[in-house]
Amino acid sequence: MFTSKQMHLAQVFLKIFFRDRQSIIFNLLFPLIFMGVFVFFGGESEPINLGLVNNSSNTISQEFSELVEEEPLFNVTKGEESELKRQLFLGDQTAIIIIPESFNSIDETAEIKLLLDASQVRQIGSIKEAISKSLLSIEEKLKEYTAYVHD
Repeated sequence: MFTSKQMHLAQVFLKIFFRDRQSIIFNLLFPLIFMGVFVFFGGESEPINLGLVNNSSNTISQEFSELVEEEPLFNVTKGEESELKRQLFLGDQTAIIIIPESFNSIDETAEIKLLLDASQVRQIGSIKEAISKSLLSIEEKLKEYTAYVHD
């Protein structure tokens, strides 16, 4: 594996490295401090510009829309599908959620469409993850709301 000459050279270089305090600081401690600064002082991320199209007019879809608007992760713009798609194309929106007309019961499944800005390909994974986490919390609140309404 390693020859005795290689092991001897490695030992000599390690001794030289550990004798020089300046090299220890810049090679070991400085990168750790630098990473710590970025981790703790990175700041909060900007909210995602989210368009919301509500094609259903019942109370469940209205409550869902209100819960999406209350989510601090999103900067919500309500509007018509064609106008929000135009804004998505221009880059004013990051994503659009389209609530279908069939979104009328908590017991039935309805497919909510999510349109994403294709120019942000690198961020699609994080955007989808953030939106799905937020939508799951909204779904839990919505189930609590419908259980409260039915009681």
